Amino acid sequence: MMPIVTAYLAAFFGVFLTVLTMRVIVGRVKLKVSIGDGGNPEMTKRIRAHGNFTEQAPMGLIMLAMAEMVGAPHRAVVALAIILLVGRLAHAWALSRSLGVNLMRQAGVVLTAIFMIATAVQIVTTLCAK
Repeated sequence: MMPIVTAYLAAFFGVFLTVLTMRVIVGRVKLKVSIGDGGNPEMTKRIRAHGNFTEQAPMGLIMLAMAEMVGAPHRAVVALAIILLVGRLAHAWALSRSLGVNLMRQAGVVLTAIFMIATAVQIVTTLCAK
């Protein structure tokens, strides 16, 4: 089975990652920081928003694709994709605004964790039902 929902989400995530990458590049030029964050909190925010996305999104896409390919119900796959999408967008938006603790960032972390656990359960239960 072709993971169509995952393909759409991967396409969106590819564009979103490009936006996060461009924010880092623009920040480097604007703030004259060529390596690391240069001790600049604005660069730290941009780098962490980009870095966290690259740390979490790939595994999320892999898990979503596996759920689709093992035959998880389409509605479940779509619901899981929405949870991952909202979680990653919320986290990146919040982290790019503040390095401190904030509700949006926490929501992004919680939604991503829920996605990971729910998707793992969905994969295993779908496999066991076959």
